[in-house]
Amino acid sequence: MTPTDLIKPCPSTPETGASSREIGRFGPCRAGEEGPVLVLLGGVHGNEPAGIHAARRVLGSLRADPPGSFRGTLVALAGNVGALRSPPGTRYIDRDLNRSFTPELLATPDPGCAECAEARAILDAIGREHDAGRPMFVVDMHTTSAPSDPIVVLEDSLPARRFGRAFGPALLLGFEEEVDGLLIDHLTRTLGCVACVIEGGQHEDPASVDALESAVWVALAAAGIISRADIPAAHRGALARAAGHRAGRVYDLRHRELIVDPSFEMRDGFDAHTPVRAGQSIATHGDGPVRAPVRGELFLPNRQPVKRPGDDAFFIVREVSPGWLDLSAWLRRSGPLRSLIGILPGVHRVAGRPDALLIDGQVAAVLKRQVFHLFGYRIVRRGDEPRVPRFRPWGAVRGFLSAAWHARSPTGEGDRRFWLVARRTLDIAAERSGPRAR
Repeated sequence: MTPTDLIKPCPSTPETGASSREIGRFGPCRAGEEGPVLVLLGGVHGNEPAGIHAARRVLGSLRADPPGSFRGTLVALAGNVGALRSPPGTRYIDRDLNRSFTPELLATPDPGCAECAEARAILDAIGREHDAGRPMFVVDMHTTSAPSDPIVVLEDSLPARRFGRAFGPALLLGFEEEVDGLLIDHLTRTLGCVACVIEGGQHEDPASVDALESAVWVALAAAGIISRADIPAAHRGALARAAGHRAGRVYDLRHRELIVDPSFEMRDGFDAHTPVRAGQSIATHGDGPVRAPVRGELFLPNRQPVKRPGDDAFFIVREVSPGWLDLSAWLRRSGPLRSLIGILPGVHRVAGRPDALLIDGQVAAVLKRQVFHLFGYRIVRRGDEPRVPRFRPWGAVRGFLSAAWHARSPTGEGDRRFWLVARRTLDIAAERSGPRAR
């Protein structure tokens, strides 16, 4: 199948036509029963067409034998149309599309890159499906250059956790805090929809299409569009089985390494979830080694045939304990307990933004992401980070004492001595909707 065939529109329902970006759609089946909207994205990277194949399979099955419980709309879209139409193996033309949904690029009339136009077109297509009265879910389907089990990448909000856990494989949190310009992050913040990335497996592996097909069926049920009983038997629990012993585990992103030279190469034996220790040589750059700066497990090691400066080299993740997740859910649901972080030394409220905090860098550098996540905050902007002692407890004591006895007041949101953190969009929306939404 040629790249052009991959984005050839599927036959659409009589109610609507299919654009060159639209792969196809199904529903609503009955007037007056619109239900939720599920948007699928495939081929956001041009060398990852497995999601397009998976979407086509599910659309074909729905048309051949529609489930009686179907209530809602499924829309499947192609991502980087230009890259999909380019020679096989083209990941992107000018820049990574899934790093191009930044306010700066979207606000620039002519940024001079093909992917910037693609980003606007994708947002327009998704925006046309958005209806404030209908819940919206977005699943962005990807594959990896190195062998990998399926994994779900999502923001650490309680509604996103609930949606992500329905799939069965491992979950990865914190990606949007290390990587700017993610589509799912932009959609969550601007449309308030639940959005996630599904990594289905390796690029050329036929099992990746099977895994993503299973993910679409599960997403339909998790979104409330079909009943769980209507998930085909072959796809029930398929992602958990593919994930093996990592099924249901939760990981937090701790480090992102960027490529600075096209000569970058991962060393043999360092694949997804390979344990690494701080200082260990795991790749090469030019004539020198690339060492892991922190301990953890590898994620998305870059084995693309073509490496470009600025691309991701690898990530390092660590597992999060179930007890930590349960504690964070409890704290987020309790307003008085959640507010405790606001009374710590070095923490300041932001004028006009009740859900944001400015945290003195002496304190923030010690607390790091884990404590912010515990109370339901995400890092919006890091400040100038002071050196943290190797013995972190001493660093914590010193940071809090310094903030208490030599209190500094921020001059504004842009004060680089302070980190800016904010509560999750979906957690705020769920809180306003009442206990049942959480």
